[in-house]
Amino acid sequence: MFVKAERLSQLSLFKLLLTALSSSLFVLLLVISILVAAFSYHSGIDFFGKAYHYSYIFIVFIIIWPLISLFLTGLLWVLSASGLWLFSQIFSIKLEFEDVIETHLEQ
Repeated sequence: MFVKAERLSQLSLFKLLLTALSSSLFVLLLVISILVAAFSYHSGIDFFGKAYHYSYIFIVFIIIWPLISLFLTGLLWVLSASGLWLFSQIFSIKLEFEDVIETHLEQ
């Protein structure tokens, strides 16, 4: 079964980018925070003259992950939406999806 989409809405593009970036950034930032926590276990990390240890790294991770995800998603969304709009002024955009699972949504 093929589904053709000739136009993408801005919201669907934003949701697609947010899903992709937030899940991949979660893994990347989690690995970075585990490495930083492992290296700062004994000595801590000096930040503004105060030593922070491994437990603070995970608190910072929980706070910073959604902020970075939203910022990068917004930036990439603006660039992608403007680029797709400019491209669609010259050429037509058509997407084809293969092996689509057909579902029946009840509203």
